[in-house]
Amino acid sequence: MVRLAAPKPGEVVVDPMCGGATIPMEGSLTYTKSFHLGGDNFGQAVKRSRDNVDWLIKKGKSMPIDVAQWDATRLPLREQCVDIMVSDLPFGKRIGSKTDNRILYFHALLEMARVTRIKTGRSVLLTYDHRSMIKNIKRVHTLWKSGASRTVNVGGLSAVIYILHRTSLLSDAGLKKDSKGKERNSPNIQSDSASN
Repeated sequence: MVRLAAPKPGEVVVDPMCGGATIPMEGSLTYTKSFHLGGDNFGQAVKRSRDNVDWLIKKGKSMPIDVAQWDATRLPLREQCVDIMVSDLPFGKRIGSKTDNRILYFHALLEMARVTRIKTGRSVLLTYDHRSMIKNIKRVHTLWKSGASRTVNVGGLSAVIYILHRTSLLSDAGLKKDSKGKERNSPNIQSDSASN
């Protein structure tokens, strides 16, 4: 998945739902001139990620990587500081549900757009929950442009890798949540002044 994003030297690659940090670790071993960051909201996953990274470092691997505990829908990162997002999203099978995914994917895509660089940023996202992903890619089309997709077999499940490219819009106010967590449908779109 990281290879599909083609990280360049100096780029920041983030997995906002990293679980055991497999994607950031593999990415940091292959793309040593990029910085890889993983995070998860489940404390036990973050501990497991740190243990995995520490084990590789003890084996003599020099890795440009770190892990943190966070909520993928409220990342503790400033705007436009990430070049690439790569993540194996919850499928809604063992963890969560497809109903949860519809909400999670939407809010995660908005947050990924906030922290990813406009015009050059990209995301490579894997999920089995095709319907939730396609529905939400359409909803956030002002922020993410859909690129190629690839079908892959994950433990007998037909999953899809979606490749998205960040548009030139800083944000789309029509996609923001109100205080009750519901999405507003106002047509206000903020564009990047440099792109005008």
